[in-house]
Amino acid sequence: MSKDDKKFEVEESYNKENPFSIGKILASILFIFIGGFLVVRVFTVYKNVAIPALIILATGFILLTIWHKGLYIYRYMLPAMIIILVFTAYPIVYTIYIAFTNFGTGHMFSKEKTKEKLLTEQWETNYAYPALFAEFYAPKGQVDEYMKAYKKAYDDFSKKVEKWEKQKKSEDYIYEMKDIEFYGKKIPELTSNYLDKKIKLEDVTIILYSQNKVTKNSPNKSNVIEVDAEETLYDSSGNEVAEVYETYSETLPPLKIYVSEGTTQLKELSLDEVDKYTKGKKLLGNKVYDREGVEEATDEDYELFVDIRDINNVFEGLKDLTPLVIGDSNYLIETSNQFLSKMHSFRIDPDNKQKMQKLNRETFVYDKENTVYEDSKQGRFVLTKDAEPVKFWKEYYLSKLEFDYGLLNLETDSVVETYLSDHFRKTTGVESQIGELDLDGIINTPINMVDKAKLNSVNSKLKEINKEITKFNKGRNEYRKEFLQLQKSRIDSEYPDLPDSIDAEVMNKKILEKITAKAIDENQGNQDKNYLLFYYRVGITSTNTYTLQQDKIDVANEEVYRSLKKRLWDLLDTSGVYNLNKEKDKRKNALNSQKFPKYADIKLVQFENSNIDEYTSIEPGYSIWIGAKNFQKIVSSKNITAPFLFVFLWTVAWAAFSVLTSFALGLALALVFNASDFKGKYFYRTLFILPYAIPSFVTILMWSGFLNKDFGVINNFFNINVPWLMDGWLAKISTLTVNLWLSFPYFMIISLGALQSIDSSMYEAADVDGATKVQQFGMITLPLLLMALGPMLVGSFAFAFNNFGGIYLLTGGGPTMAAGVLPGHTDILISYTYKLAFGEQNKDYGLASAIAIIVFLIIGTLTFLQFKFTGTFKEVDNA
Repeated sequence: MSKDDKKFEVEESYNKENPFSIGKILASILFIFIGGFLVVRVFTVYKNVAIPALIILATGFILLTIWHKGLYIYRYMLPAMIIILVFTAYPIVYTIYIAFTNFGTGHMFSKEKTKEKLLTEQWETNYAYPALFAEFYAPKGQVDEYMKAYKKAYDDFSKKVEKWEKQKKSEDYIYEMKDIEFYGKKIPELTSNYLDKKIKLEDVTIILYSQNKVTKNSPNKSNVIEVDAEETLYDSSGNEVAEVYETYSETLPPLKIYVSEGTTQLKELSLDEVDKYTKGKKLLGNKVYDREGVEEATDEDYELFVDIRDINNVFEGLKDLTPLVIGDSNYLIETSNQFLSKMHSFRIDPDNKQKMQKLNRETFVYDKENTVYEDSKQGRFVLTKDAEPVKFWKEYYLSKLEFDYGLLNLETDSVVETYLSDHFRKTTGVESQIGELDLDGIINTPINMVDKAKLNSVNSKLKEINKEITKFNKGRNEYRKEFLQLQKSRIDSEYPDLPDSIDAEVMNKKILEKITAKAIDENQGNQDKNYLLFYYRVGITSTNTYTLQQDKIDVANEEVYRSLKKRLWDLLDTSGVYNLNKEKDKRKNALNSQKFPKYADIKLVQFENSNIDEYTSIEPGYSIWIGAKNFQKIVSSKNITAPFLFVFLWTVAWAAFSVLTSFALGLALALVFNASDFKGKYFYRTLFILPYAIPSFVTILMWSGFLNKDFGVINNFFNINVPWLMDGWLAKISTLTVNLWLSFPYFMIISLGALQSIDSSMYEAADVDGATKVQQFGMITLPLLLMALGPMLVGSFAFAFNNFGGIYLLTGGGPTMAAGVLPGHTDILISYTYKLAFGEQNKDYGLASAIAIIVFLIIGTLTFLQFKFTGTFKEVDNA
């Protein structure tokens, strides 16, 4: 056996050691204990056998490495293997699994957990039963302890207030600090320590009354009260003439009183017995029913008021979890002292334990018509229209007469659609032909029950209709020319919409001054200025912008509105800041990119129908396996496909330009700093590394301020008003520029290192051969650099492809691409995925995971191709 083979053998000392050593036994016990604890803990929390099974397998493998000498080497590899498994393999496998489920908002739980939540957490209020009004009594000693701590905290804070007043702090500052320090921090801390942690539901006595003294106007000992009724009298013309007050007696139902001593079951008692149950306890809040000898828990000196809501664990339990029970009635708290009769929204069907019944809100009865069934295709519980189990079948529906803008168009144009619709009605009879179609027995009928002859007849008529639609679509170019001509004529004859806002500095120093300078006299100049300032005012919060006051403009009166626009535009045009003719030309040029759709064909389209009652929503749903539907959604749904394609194309462009521009600038600087005769190159190298040394998130946020449209340094310095981050193309350029600033130092550093490794004798030989500097760069420098830096460039491309922070911190993915579309102009695939999974809208983790897998496949493919074509693998193999 060679020496190389022997070095992998288990040491002889291992073979000779005691097979039942104390170390092995202790290690085995330790790992069995840890594995057992993790199995129990994970299964208790997640109710899932897959992860505990993996833990058992891992524990078993660890024990094998301890006791089997052939697995001795894995003792040292095991930590790395576990880390890779837990932090790499598991997230990848889990992401792939989620991509094939409907996991997301409304579908976050398993079927069993969802069913449990429906049965236990959803309630309906039964207003047919009167409310009960509660007085809460807590142990006096604990409440007094809280009051004492409250007073001390109040005194301490008052000393701070006196100190701030001496320092002449503003009242606003003191009020803000009171909200933040005292009410925001100190009081929650006190209520947590003295109330929440010390007072439980079983410590609280609740006295409930069927009458509330707050709403009664007579002594409580009588169940007859005097009620003042107000009536307004009108004359024959409907004018109010007088208000009449009438007093009458109303008999209340007998007073009912119940008590709960830390239990959910209530028992009835008399008014005289209440004191016996509240002895030694203190009333929280106000009295509900007047009784002699009961003091309300208030403190005039400190305005202290303890409420049941301060004991958060008790209040939340009574509100959401623990109903008080009288007979068959459940009462849950609504406000601090009002309990309403409630019933569970769902219950188990007593005749079939596998099914649930939904409570009928009108009758408050669980009836058979409201039997709940499972929709296993969408992962939800549903009611059905026929009170039968869920059934699915295929049907036809007739597609609508609608416009087709093409796959990659996200925006619609109502003006164009109105113009085309008018011409369509005048030149075709399609709408009447559609109305004449005999669809009885085809629509709302299962496909297998449709008469084939009648279906063929309808399809032949649809072909004739679609021929007319196609003929109309072919003439769209003529309609487009006519439409554009009409629009240009309208632009020439009308004044354009007024600017929504004007920068304050531009208004004050340019517009108003020029209006005054060009006026006939001072009086005319003041009138013009006042007229303009009447419609453009500075806001309270935004003093650097004059905003158009829309509420002062009568848009409904066309003549007045036209006259107003004319005068305001004359003033703005006179100033020279706004040019009316240029504004009109801009609008005319914008017409060239006007979307001009075509009409889509009319078709009988198949869809899946069911007997599910879609008007009754039961939430939440549950997570199920849906196969490749998330991937199909990306391809088939226009609202996802079109944005996805735009985002994908921009992501590729973003990654490519980010790497190319940063590498080009970094290499250019490296060539300069590598020159032997460059003076001060070490100082300049250090200076140019600074953008790389500063944390990128700080730099990006700084650039976000620089590029701000209203108060950014760049716009203010050059006295311009460019929407760097609010226009689609400008935002793209801005993100690339900021990324260039962040990235070029890295490429400069690695290029410097690579340049210094090139043998200088190659350049000397090239000089002898008469090669120019450009030829030397193209034939020697660049090829050798790419050979050395190729893997880094490929890695940088992959990093840029997923550079979430560079996009999200600067623009948030915006500006908005189109109304109702989730991604923005600068969103890349990773930020789009983030918005799908964690954005403000409904979270769709399944779809986000599907996109993440596609992103991985794209990056993996591009990276492999780049390595393949640059010969990186080949160079490594030959090394």
